[in-house]
Amino acid sequence: MPGDRTAYLSELAAGDEVLVVSPRGEARVATVGRVKIEHRPLVRVDAREAQTGDEISVFLQNAETVKVVAPGGKAVPVTSLEPGDEVLCSYQEGARHTGIPVEERIVER
Repeated sequence: MPGDRTAYLSELAAGDEVLVVSPRGEARVATVGRVKIEHRPLVRVDAREAQTGDEISVFLQNAETVKVVAPGGKAVPVTSLEPGDEVLCSYQEGARHTGIPVEERIVER
């Protein structure tokens, strides 16, 4: 989100500003048109940052319409991801708690 913040989806509303990032890492502010929250099956995607070796993970809706971006900018459905696939991400150092940057190192096991 703009202002170096994050928010839960349940906190967003039509008219809120969010930060969107292109496959090239270019960021811009966009306005939310509507928010619709539904219970859906999720999949956990684990990754390793290529340069630092840091392990990262994210939960995504397990649906063909949800896509991640592969090197070269190609959109890949989450449902077709396989171990070893490469994806792009916006990776920031440090951690966040309730959307606010905090200085700490988090290790999950």
